[in-house]
Amino acid sequence: MRSATEYNSAFALHGPCQIDVPYKGVWGIFVDEVLSPFYIFQVASVVLWVIDEYYFYSASIFIMSFVSVLMEIAETRANILNVRAMSAYECPVNVLRWSDAGNPKEGAFYEPVGEEQKAVEDNAEFLEVSSTTLVPGDIIEIPQGKKMPCDCVLLSGGAIINEAMLTGESIPVLKTSLPFINDIYDPENDKKYTIYSGTDVIQVRPTGNARVCALVVKTGFTTVKGELVRSILYPKPSKFKFDSDSYKFLMVMLSFSVVGLIVQLLNPQNISCLLYTSDAADDMQCVDLGGRR
Repeated sequence: MRSATEYNSAFALHGPCQIDVPYKGVWGIFVDEVLSPFYIFQVASVVLWVIDEYYFYSASIFIMSFVSVLMEIAETRANILNVRAMSAYECPVNVLRWSDAGNPKEGAFYEPVGEEQKAVEDNAEFLEVSSTTLVPGDIIEIPQGKKMPCDCVLLSGGAIINEAMLTGESIPVLKTSLPFINDIYDPENDKKYTIYSGTDVIQVRPTGNARVCALVVKTGFTTVKGELVRSILYPKPSKFKFDSDSYKFLMVMLSFSVVGLIVQLLNPQNISCLLYTSDAADDMQCVDLGGRR
């Protein structure tokens, strides 16, 4: 339970409770694709073929490369939009707030979106707010039949959860409330008390007339679902044989070109030809300036 001042400070620290996947525009995707070694080699090859007047061949290679880039841009953009649709989620949720001077709305950062519900505690009440306004430390009521917008630990009652979205396991899991013991809560060892973001709440099991409440522990990209999305967006660097072979091929071709250039420059016949061409140019210049030789 938080006052408006405490809530505003926590919201400024943690940010909104949502997984906002950044969208890279078409131009950004295009630049990333074109800067790959394969397409750099293709562009250089097309330029050389045009210089050698292989117009039809260079045009065909350019068209095929351009179509390939467009197809990769479309596929990458579709994947980004799918990840954004999978990650974005918002729902109304009941959260417990301290009453400020008898009116919890006064001076609060959040905007209530539904009818207020009185809690049994004095000077506190449940407010129906958007899930994007949740911060770690909030006490919420588990929404039945909806997805969880955050990672939280059960404080009262129980719930049947479908974790297929995270684990792939189709069998629902029973979550129970955290026992009142002196041990410190550990997210790794106390998974049976933890409800994760993105999982479906199939059924809540209250104890008596009490609400099924939970304490928010993680929001946004810090949740298990957020870590999954981050691993999709920013995977660990992997070495593909095609990329490594592309770099090797470019280095070999560059080495051959440098050696060939050096050989041509050091060839005596080429040097004499260059000198002869230079002398002929000087003679022509003299003829132009003097009018006669």
